[in-house]
This record gives sequence, C-alpha cells and structure tokens, in this order.
Amino acid sequence: MAVRNLNTGVGRRTKLGMELERSAEEILAHLKGDAKLPTRRIVLPDEVNVKRIRTKAGMSQAEFARAFCINPRTLQE
Repeated sequence: MAVRNLNTGVGRRTKLGMELERSAEEILAHLKGDAKLPTRRIVLPDEVNVKRIRTKAGMSQAEFARAFCINPRTLQE
C-alpha cells in the first residue's frame, strides 16, 4: 500500500499511523483471500444471572453499571 503525503504539515509517521496502515493492509489481504486472519469463537450462556454476579462481587447496582458501562435503568430491568 503506497503512502501519500497529503501536505498535512506533519513530516513524520507516528507509531499509531504505521500500525493502522499495517492493519489496513492485513484486512485488505484477508478480503482478497491472500491471508487468513485468526478467528475466535465465543460461546455465551443462554441466560446470565447478573444479580448473583453483582452480589458475589459485592457491588451495588450503580457500581456494577458504572464498572461495565451499562445504563443503570437497563440493569434494573
């Protein structure tokens, strides 16, 4: 993949920019069928007892919701 200078005033490539470029090349190769990316299979239980988990962790609903970025109202319902 060729890198074009877009005259942004930045004269150097950052570590993040190079990693993003490498990732984009990897995705493109995968889409073309030239590379196979690793996959993971995650099996989730049919039902999760959130209250039991929260109680065992010793967390209030508000603490649990904040820790896992869940809307407290959603957790209550």
